[in-house]
Amino acid sequence: MNTIHNIALVRQSDLRLFGTNIPAKILIDEEFCTAQRLNENTGKGHQRALNEKRARELAGYILDSRRKRDGVFPSSIFLATESPIEFNEEKKTISFDLEEPFRIVDGQHRIAGFRFAKEEIEANPDAYPDALEYVLNFEMPVVIAGNLSEFDQMQQFRTVNTKHVKIDANTVQSMDAWITRHKRAGGEHHTFERSLGKIVEEGKVLDSVDIVKFLNTHDESPLNGRFLFGGEKRRKAQKGEEKDTRISASTLSRCISQHILKDDFVDNKNALEKKLLNYWKAVKQLLDPDGKGVVLYQSNGLKPFTMIYRSVEFRVLERENGGCTVENFKSVLKKGLDGVDGDYHGIGEPWFWEKGSEAHQKEIGSTVSNKVAKAIKAAL
Repeated sequence: MNTIHNIALVRQSDLRLFGTNIPAKILIDEEFCTAQRLNENTGKGHQRALNEKRARELAGYILDSRRKRDGVFPSSIFLATESPIEFNEEKKTISFDLEEPFRIVDGQHRIAGFRFAKEEIEANPDAYPDALEYVLNFEMPVVIAGNLSEFDQMQQFRTVNTKHVKIDANTVQSMDAWITRHKRAGGEHHTFERSLGKIVEEGKVLDSVDIVKFLNTHDESPLNGRFLFGGEKRRKAQKGEEKDTRISASTLSRCISQHILKDDFVDNKNALEKKLLNYWKAVKQLLDPDGKGVVLYQSNGLKPFTMIYRSVEFRVLERENGGCTVENFKSVLKKGLDGVDGDYHGIGEPWFWEKGSEAHQKEIGSTVSNKVAKAIKAAL
């Protein structure tokens, strides 16, 4: 008979859940708990295939956090068994005799992360002195359920993994920008996951978000008031009101990060903001003189025109006197747009970007955006 101490009983509906803390060295032992993969042929099991990349990212975070001892995993691992579990309320213990390991209902990637971290330490002991004890003794909150059939375990897994609300891209970018700004200001911070650490060090997310905020708020900007930030949602139009056509700020900020900030870190962000303001003024004057070009400010227009910005800027600085003015941008853009033919002939005409037009009806994904951008670049 096995016993676990320091148990807190939680009753939810007719289910008894036993909460406790268990060190990683026990959780990574597959004789204690294991993930039962879904087998389409037998209909047994419920766990998805392990995403090894994600698990190794967690392992990297665990190893990096050893320096400050600030790694945190507050969410509980959920384990279950079909076997009965005896609870001693006075001693706050559970006792059980398992015929097979606990099954992991939720938390397989966190457990695998600790397993990979242990393997990395053992493979490179000189690189991680004194890290093994930190990893193996890292306590995880765990919730255990007994007398839970395989079918019920599957239902719990489905509930846990389908009912949570994924963070929207806008909110993620806002948080990444906040973290970057905090670090630049010299603020204290916890250990980052390596992917987030790279984002913070490059600073592109913060810069791209700030640029979109500038274009969204500047009184003279054609993009003024056209974006949703953070957790904002479109307003539901009341009778007689115009439809809210704002789009996610992340649509433009991601494109700026990939295609405008891709080559090097922008030291003078304010100068870039002013150039982009003039650029979009030029785009509006050419393609939306009457204010009917609503598609121009949706992803179908924002993406290709952001993708070609660096090429247009280069031609402006190469050919035109006076720098990146509205008129100079217009001169270069008009030459490029007039030279586009084939499938995208007409892209330089205002009607192309009006509601109900070809551009409005066609979903311009990344592949088509690339083709549009290449067609304009070739004609510059």
